[in-house]
Amino acid sequence: MKLSILIPVYNAELYIGRCLDSLLDQNIPYKDYEILLRDDGSTDKSIEVIESYVRKTSNIKLVKDTNKGAYVQRNLLIEQAEGDYIYLMDADDYLLRNSLKVVLDMALKYDLDLSCFDMKLASWDDAVDPQLQQDDLINFKEEIISGATFLEENPVMRYEIWWYIIRKEFLKDTGIVFNENRYHQDVLFTINLLLKAEKIVFVPIVIYYYFQSTGSIMRTQSREHANRLIDASKRLIFDLNELIKKSRDDYQRKSLTQSLMATRDKFSFYLLVKLIKAGYKLKDIDKLSSYLQTVDSYPIKYYNGADMSSKKFKKLNLLIHNRFLLQIYLSVMKTGLIK
Repeated sequence: MKLSILIPVYNAELYIGRCLDSLLDQNIPYKDYEILLRDDGSTDKSIEVIESYVRKTSNIKLVKDTNKGAYVQRNLLIEQAEGDYIYLMDADDYLLRNSLKVVLDMALKYDLDLSCFDMKLASWDDAVDPQLQQDDLINFKEEIISGATFLEENPVMRYEIWWYIIRKEFLKDTGIVFNENRYHQDVLFTINLLLKAEKIVFVPIVIYYYFQSTGSIMRTQSREHANRLIDASKRLIFDLNELIKKSRDDYQRKSLTQSLMATRDKFSFYLLVKLIKAGYKLKDIDKLSSYLQTVDSYPIKYYNGADMSSKKFKKLNLLIHNRFLLQIYLSVMKTGLIK
């Protein structure tokens, strides 16, 4: 078995068929890859949809489970996987048709730790079955680098787990797993993998389509949920700061340290922005700013992404660092004159 595709499922009846269709159209013999799904206690018809595929397709397997959470299911799926490489994805997303063979062949050819590719945000208006075109790779030149070098060269990157496949033996040797009780675990999982990876290749074509469904946990609007995400983000920023300290000692590469600090400060910046936009009180924002100071992430010094050059983000950056202006802004927000 060359590849295991691992998918936790929860109430995905509207999307899982499209996901599986894209995975079955990958110009890889079915005997060479398996699609493993674990249902996390769905209350819709997800299981019925998946079982209809299991009955007619030899390489799809389904395990029914109770509601334990996506990260618990991901860890269980990794244990269950038989492939030389594993690929973690979500049930409401889908892939470019006939694309995984390029990534898998490259991984097997060079014994890569990670074989990586690009992704894009998708909606129902996007093509349902995009396919890899012959010209997509015409100018591609393979370059094997370490994960640490990739982090140095890409200080502002995506941290989700969907844009690379992982050599299972490498993952096993690192001992890296998902922390099952926290949000944002993709971030630490990806960064830790990159820090350990000695050989990776990045293929600059869009293979993964990330569909933003309205039911996504990251877009739930309740204040209770927002507070949980704030606490989770604070823990993530703390963990990133600890990782920065360790990598500074282990690698002694200034550019790598600065890249990780940019990542930490990016999460701090957007967390502060979320509180402002959600109309939190000044005392709450002050409290968060004080906490971020304790983990060397306020004032925001190292994050300098492309978005920061826009007028909108320059204003937000000014608000975050000027308490007097922030107080005026929040007062005006209460009147409903600005949103």
